[in-house]
Amino acid sequence: MAGAGRQTETDTSADAASRDSDQEGAAALPPDDDSVDSIAEIIASQALVAAPDGNRLVDNTDWLLLDAWRLGIPRTDTIATRVATAMGRSAGLESSAVPTQDDFALRLARTSLLARVLGLPAHQAREAVQRLAFDIPLADHHLVDVYIDYFSGRGRWFFERWLERADRYIPIMQPILREAGLPEDLVYVAMIESGFSSKAVSTAAACGFWQFIGSTGRMFKLRTDVWVDERRDFVRATEAAAAYYTALYKEFGDWHLAWAAYNAGEGRIRRALAKYGETDFWSLIEHKNGLAKETQHYVPKIIAAAIVAKDREKYGFPRPAPNVAPWRYEEIEVDDATELGALATKLGLDLEELRELNPALLYGMTPPGRHSMLRVPAGRGAEVLAWVASVPRAERLSYSHHKVRAGDSLSKIALTYGSTLAAVREFNHIANVKRLRPGQMLIIPVAHTRRAAAPATAVAHPASQKARAAATTAQAKAKAMARHRVSAGETLWSIAQHYGVSVQRIRAWNGRRSDHLTVGELLQVAAPQS
Repeated sequence: MAGAGRQTETDTSADAASRDSDQEGAAALPPDDDSVDSIAEIIASQALVAAPDGNRLVDNTDWLLLDAWRLGIPRTDTIATRVATAMGRSAGLESSAVPTQDDFALRLARTSLLARVLGLPAHQAREAVQRLAFDIPLADHHLVDVYIDYFSGRGRWFFERWLERADRYIPIMQPILREAGLPEDLVYVAMIESGFSSKAVSTAAACGFWQFIGSTGRMFKLRTDVWVDERRDFVRATEAAAAYYTALYKEFGDWHLAWAAYNAGEGRIRRALAKYGETDFWSLIEHKNGLAKETQHYVPKIIAAAIVAKDREKYGFPRPAPNVAPWRYEEIEVDDATELGALATKLGLDLEELRELNPALLYGMTPPGRHSMLRVPAGRGAEVLAWVASVPRAERLSYSHHKVRAGDSLSKIALTYGSTLAAVREFNHIANVKRLRPGQMLIIPVAHTRRAAAPATAVAHPASQKARAAATTAQAKAKAMARHRVSAGETLWSIAQHYGVSVQRIRAWNGRRSDHLTVGELLQVAAPQS
């Protein structure tokens, strides 16, 4: 998958540490159903790559799935099944062999033939250019044709969803690009990067609408901490992308090269141009090793997406749904932690709309102890501000409360509620994790994507001798250990999910700090309960 600045010119130890931190952060909150769908869409959109000889195209889906799982994306049947079904084959990955070129060519030919029989015209780029206005440069190239056929054929299932989201976000993003003096059709870069999903995450830990990795996001002033990830914000991330593209175009003076640099890194493009003595993208990719295959396909995909999206009816897609309109909202400032669920409950606002308007809030709340911007539906800003000013801090929250008991630890409490140690510490202003007092009340922030999965009995404590004995027996049973042999593609996260425990527990059982696994090694895990 693509990611802004993912491939850098140098690889210092600081850069490596930053990437490791980004990958750990990306896996900290397991994806909800929408995130899983976004991951499946992006993997499917990456399915066509050039074969080693450079003259053929192959279906690379299995390798993309294995790479995703190997680098921390949770290994779920939903992702594999969704992608494999769309690619017209079994979801099983017993063999990760890429289909033969003959099989692929037959499927592609059948898809193109079917499109023509159904009356969906094939690529007619010149006609499209004459009929539609583009402010980005197009190109007449066979890879552009391939991706137009793909997006209107086998990739139709995810491209239609991308179009639905585009109708909501493009009218917000284009004025930001225009104000920065950039082409408005640059929004189709975001379509290829994320499908206009704030929850899209790549195997390089790039995330959000424009797929910034953490270090590049911070370079362009996108805040990323335990509470907020502005790479997921449709306004802030677009402003950062505009700043990045301004710099890229200033250096290369060519939009196709600027796109390639956004995907591969400026250093790679700079070196390739110097090595082969070329001045444009299309000449560069004629050299066998001129650019990585991902980058060779990246620019044609952007052009194809723009052509299909701006002429959707020609390619058999429905007109924009009348009920899908750009978000209309007001931005207000709150002075402390304010939870979206409390606003929805107290003021009758739609909780899902609040979450869509504020995708950067990882826990569905503004950060504690600081002033923050909050988006609310248009016309409701004054009402929300008045309510926030009139109620105590505790009433702005609808999170769980936990009364500390002897033997409790912050890590144990966070695990019980499906939260994180860092979030519990920061929210309750606890500098020293060893200074918990029995009877102390804690507020436990829980990511809104995980709240439904929090155990219903999380706050229950044994209230009698009999209950304590039963709990002790259950704990002893849970501690019965078994051994798990690591298979290809597994991660600590996927193994933890299989056994219903946390990654931290598996680390503790095996006395390890690193998440690195070796195929064939044995891990101590909790034996399945009968």
